[in-house]
Amino acid sequence: MKLTNNHSLRIVLGALCISSSAFAADISDVLVRQQWPWSTDIKVEFKLSDVTTPVKVNVEAFDGETPLDSENLKAAITGDLYGIDKGGVYSFLINPAIAFGAARNAISDFNVRLTITEAPGADDILYKIVDLDAPYTVTDVRRRDFYNGKYKDFVTSFQSIDSTFSTSLEDVLIWRGVTNDIYKTNKMVFRRIPAAGKSFKMQNNADKVVTFTKDFYIGVFEVTQTQWYKFGTRTCWETNTLYNATRPATDLFMMSDSTRILRGHWMETLANHSWNGGYLGAMANATGLLVDLPTEAQWEFACRAGTTAALYSGKDYSYGEAAKLARMYHGTGDRNCDLSQRTSAVGSYKPNAWGLYDMIGNAWELCLDMWSEASNLPAGTDPLVANSANNYYHVKRGASITCADNWNIVTTRKSVYYGSSDDNDIGFRVCIFLDKNDDGTK
Repeated sequence: MKLTNNHSLRIVLGALCISSSAFAADISDVLVRQQWPWSTDIKVEFKLSDVTTPVKVNVEAFDGETPLDSENLKAAITGDLYGIDKGGVYSFLINPAIAFGAARNAISDFNVRLTITEAPGADDILYKIVDLDAPYTVTDVRRRDFYNGKYKDFVTSFQSIDSTFSTSLEDVLIWRGVTNDIYKTNKMVFRRIPAAGKSFKMQNNADKVVTFTKDFYIGVFEVTQTQWYKFGTRTCWETNTLYNATRPATDLFMMSDSTRILRGHWMETLANHSWNGGYLGAMANATGLLVDLPTEAQWEFACRAGTTAALYSGKDYSYGEAAKLARMYHGTGDRNCDLSQRTSAVGSYKPNAWGLYDMIGNAWELCLDMWSEASNLPAGTDPLVANSANNYYHVKRGASITCADNWNIVTTRKSVYYGSSDDNDIGFRVCIFLDKNDDGTK
């Protein structure tokens, strides 16, 4: 393979292709060719046989026998690589400009080596993408989709977000490409939280151990103003037009007539998830999904993402560390809005280890639970502080731009009177429950 003067990669037909396998399945008939003259992409075809369990194909590139050191090779490949579960002929493309750089002068003897290993969790659904316009389609995003290049810009290490971040999670996959504005406006993206069978200490309190029986999905972002208008009719408080569409929906009446309501009534149990109009009811009816506010325990478990420190980066509180994660009262830097203009566009700061943004700061987030004092925090199996005749307050979590800077930590919680008028720093994110069907449908 040689580079022409305009740095377009040309492959000499008949370049040597090396294939090997240390797995039960076998690779054969490997063919490398370039899509010349209409494309510089390198196409690799191969045949798999004796496939009994999902496998992944590992790719190495060589100039003759000399390995081509390319940190970008994985990012340059799209096609059939991960989670292949049956025999057949497959192919993938390599973008040479991404893989090897446009400045490379020549690769005289290009070849590849393909090896097979097991592909654990290939069918795991990691995200759901919900189209908020008719016909309200729901797309499951599986692990294989990321590794096969369908969804670009993802990382599998929390340290890729910041070298100082840490988490106890062993399985990290953060979709960084989700910060595209389409997922903050016309679509809503949910991350599956692997909670089933897991326990954690609520507020790091040894006497308040929570155990979950099922996984759940939670919104990657706080619901934005554009997303609010898809199912809600009330105008949000924010009047600043800068990035208005992707700022959190705030200033929402929680109890009022059905046209201005977040939900028709607060849930007494998790058993029915019934609604009486309102945003969540309209969304549930349109999408067929079992949507609701997260319980307080779900919210905190999702926020922590395998951490026990004050910040979900795994670090103790300091102003500088919190400023990486949260839009705060004295926030620094231009985070998609003038600092004098309140909230920031969602997704402007660094995510936690499950790829959730703005879990602290920006806007308070409503939870399903009624308010309880710290001495009576929810605990046990799938806990919920249920409605009661004498309790008119609900839980809000995560602090906001109106709070003192040191409030922007994982454990911050306060009450909100649900019969009151709107508050200009309270928003919410949506949760998909798996109570009835594992796919989250009603």
